[in-house]
Amino acid sequence: MALKLSLLPVDQKSDRAPELDLAQVKALIEGLLFEEQPVESARALGEELERLNHWKVDPTARWHLLEEYFAAAAGSWTTLDKVYSNVPHPMRGDVADAADMAMAVATGVAMGYKRILADLSRMRIGFGQPKAPALLIHRCQQCLARILAVSYLSFRPVPPNTWFELHQIYLLARDSGIANTPFSEQTPGFTPEVAYIQVLLLALANPYGFLPGQISLALIFLGDYAHLAKLTDTPPVHRMASALAVVPISSDQPPLAARKVEVPEHAVALYLHCYDVVFAINRHVQELEAGTAWPGAAVSDSISQPQYLNFVERLLREWGVAPTRQEMRSAGNRTVMICAGLGPIFRAMLDIDEGRRGIRAAEAEPVPKAECTVVNQTDGGYSLRLESLQADVELRVGEVVGLLEARQRKVPVAVVRWLRFDGVSGHTRFGVEVLSTGAELIKLSIPARHGLELPAIILPPAMLTDEHSTLIVPPGMLAPDEELQLGAGGDSEIAIVTRLVEQTLSFERYEFIPVE
Repeated sequence: MALKLSLLPVDQKSDRAPELDLAQVKALIEGLLFEEQPVESARALGEELERLNHWKVDPTARWHLLEEYFAAAAGSWTTLDKVYSNVPHPMRGDVADAADMAMAVATGVAMGYKRILADLSRMRIGFGQPKAPALLIHRCQQCLARILAVSYLSFRPVPPNTWFELHQIYLLARDSGIANTPFSEQTPGFTPEVAYIQVLLLALANPYGFLPGQISLALIFLGDYAHLAKLTDTPPVHRMASALAVVPISSDQPPLAARKVEVPEHAVALYLHCYDVVFAINRHVQELEAGTAWPGAAVSDSISQPQYLNFVERLLREWGVAPTRQEMRSAGNRTVMICAGLGPIFRAMLDIDEGRRGIRAAEAEPVPKAECTVVNQTDGGYSLRLESLQADVELRVGEVVGLLEARQRKVPVAVVRWLRFDGVSGHTRFGVEVLSTGAELIKLSIPARHGLELPAIILPPAMLTDEHSTLIVPPGMLAPDEELQLGAGGDSEIAIVTRLVEQTLSFERYEFIPVE
């Protein structure tokens, strides 16, 4: 097959020549202080890679140089990711610079290995199929997967051509007969095809909707389950079946659940069958619910069991029967104010309640809020766009938000389900699911904790979906089977917390039942 890779021109137009002496490159890398200065070190590494990518170098010499740069870059990934991966959006200042530098380094090493692959492929013209070394295929896949990881961790769009090149490199390995050849004896089950399936499954899991820290958890899962998925080039009989994805290998698009896309009869595509993956995860969920299985040692220190179960069930939905949109979306033609976080929502609810009762509140700081454009909406949620980097709100997936409009009697409470930040325009686009339009602010106390009082939000049961009312409280405040007193004075009632419905970094949602 003829490779079509996006490459920098080898025009030798740079501020200076790259360092081509291997010993000097090693000395340069040793002088970088990734632990103390991750952003500055990544910037220096990215600049050296860009110079090298603009220079004409023998493929063998380029390989040895790139191996040094790749080792330095791979060793810095964890340190650099900590700077920008778990921050609220919009990104600003040094945090945005860290994401930019992480992408520059990932793009730089990928560009270098793609250059070698292109050079080797040209050498083979007229002599049959190109025979790319397995390790070179592995490096290309690693670097392109790293570009995806930086995009997902920073909630930014995937750069153009990334998916097109991932598809091509897998097809090259397939045409070369090494798609199912292990990269090394130490990892007999890890092949170009398994590596490719891992990035396909990660994209299918809707990574822009992961809570902070869940990307690493997803990667652990992929290492355990990706080998169970199967890739075929023969269209299945039932193209709308669940646990089936279409991989558009001739385009720059990620895979899509077969239920969400119309596939032409003679489309150039592969088909990813996830049945065995779904079966294995479903069995794992049953074991978790029965108490016969627990989170693995690799994740048990970073996530609670309820969070882990919610995460596994989400993967089961995404890889099994992917959620489909039930309602028609109407185009937005208005703006809405939002506030983010439980504290601001409490204050907004209190202001509305006091205004309704004609009570003039004591002087207090205004509720921090920002104006968002409604891109589109349904009865259950909104797609919103925050257009200012200087907004007073900070957003992240799993953050609870209040929707504020003029002359409203209640504050609809919603939660951010996905987020996308565009570093070029500065716009932050995000989707919110409306939990309730009739939420109420209430004060609760916990008798077993010496009458500890705290504000909470009560959500009435949603029609047709919820059986009981739920409470939204700050994290770590409640536990199942705990007795509560809701309200104060003669209007108070006793309730029992029954189960944890949802848990994020900023709130917990519990189901409860009143006690007569």
